[in-house]
Amino acid sequence: MESKDYQVLIVSCDMPSHVYASAKLGHVYALAGHRVTIAAPEGAAVAKMKSLVQDFPQIKCVSAGKTATVNQINQRPITDPLSYRTFFRVLRNPFPEAVAINHMITAEHEGLYEPVRKLIGSGDYDVIIPMHSVSAVVCDAFESIKTKAKLLIFSSMPYDPATYLPAEQTWALPRALPTFPHVSTYSSQRPKNIFVHWKHQFWKWLDTRLTKRAWKKAEGIVNECREKRGLAPISGGYVGYQRKYPSLVAGGIAPFIDESSPISPSVTVVGTLDDAHDKRIPVEGELQTWLSRAGSGIVYLGFGTGTKLNEEEIAQATGHLVQSLQKEMEHPPHLLFALRISEQKRLREAIDRAFGAPPSSESDQHLEYMDGLIRLQDSVPQATLLNSGQVRVFVSHMGMGGFMEGSQAGVPFVCCPSGCDQYFNTARALDAGTGVRVGHDFEDLSECVLSALRSDSLHDRAKQVSLKLHQFDGKQCAEAALQKL
Repeated sequence: MESKDYQVLIVSCDMPSHVYASAKLGHVYALAGHRVTIAAPEGAAVAKMKSLVQDFPQIKCVSAGKTATVNQINQRPITDPLSYRTFFRVLRNPFPEAVAINHMITAEHEGLYEPVRKLIGSGDYDVIIPMHSVSAVVCDAFESIKTKAKLLIFSSMPYDPATYLPAEQTWALPRALPTFPHVSTYSSQRPKNIFVHWKHQFWKWLDTRLTKRAWKKAEGIVNECREKRGLAPISGGYVGYQRKYPSLVAGGIAPFIDESSPISPSVTVVGTLDDAHDKRIPVEGELQTWLSRAGSGIVYLGFGTGTKLNEEEIAQATGHLVQSLQKEMEHPPHLLFALRISEQKRLREAIDRAFGAPPSSESDQHLEYMDGLIRLQDSVPQATLLNSGQVRVFVSHMGMGGFMEGSQAGVPFVCCPSGCDQYFNTARALDAGTGVRVGHDFEDLSECVLSALRSDSLHDRAKQVSLKLHQFDGKQCAEAALQKL
């Protein structure tokens, strides 16, 4: 089939990880010859988007209304999926996650509806692509006007077959959005103990029933908005939109899913959408100088845009970890910690206490301790760093973006999940043999990092996974989905 160039509109929310994902998809379609417009909420989101697409003159970036987000859904507090407290909280009320997601895609993004509606109506777009987080607002705007355009939802969440397929096909599979959080920690491999196996089967069956009820209960939030907009009700709320329209889904291949998971006919999985542009973002200035001194490689710590560590965790991840590596290794690696300025300021006293001394070097962007053995940096070009060959271990919260970039680069993980899809992603890394997981409050972080640094099997498996991911052409899959429309 002869390919055509299209006018593409991508709509993002203000969640930083979704801004990055939207920009990455924009890069892919722009390089394929399409004319791309990316709309993001006013303020920090659209400013960040402009910086991410500034090297692409064929991408136009516009603002599209305001959001009413108070706390991003991927932010802490921590959910310990294996605690009795979490278990009994879910028993008392199995619906909060479904309610929170449906509230996010409607009420929090209500301010985007009219601007996006005007944008769709005024532009000669061929394809409209909302991020999954704004699917309700954009799909409703799309349905409310007459347009020749097609709609394609882009999800940066892990592919969860239960979102797209009937329960009878998916109830026994691992899932990213369960009602009982402990279900997301299950391995895709059958337990050797028959009692444990049937226990897992029971909880997955019960979770499927409760999750179905939760989406049904929460759909009222969406349908109240649709009624005001003169649109017919949609069954299942968030899930209903994902099933009504075709989707592009990040990941969707091993190690990001269980290999036995069926892919819905309406879904095109695009792997990591390997973006050569992200890898070319240079490491410059003082950070480049610091990296040149890291002769034994580095341990890279990055916890995404929504994680806020407590004082015990920051102590374990800085002073305790450095001291442990110095004690146990003749030539310890340097540590690079991507930590936002706001977090550096909030946790400064706890970090100083962990080292028993003030920084040996500091600026408005970084802190260094122990003569530069560890550096805390506000902004790090993560993809470039992971692909540099210098990173020996990636200590990560296991958000989908970090999980994909680390896997693509062949770097093993020390997994520090705290909520959302992070426990599911951690379970997939453990299944793939590319990660180890820390315990409560990072109490065993040093032991896990040392174990990962010394594990030949972990590094070998990470390289094998990277090789397979490079053989999967997600960009071609994304382009095929567009032409198929």
